[in-house]
Amino acid sequence: MRKTAMRFRCVRENHVAHDLA
Repeated sequence: MRKTAMRFRCVRENHVAHDLA
């Protein structure tokens, strides 16, 4: 469960960075 949350956060952050970039 914790691993999934961490991965989700990474994906969300990556998505935001991609959108910003």
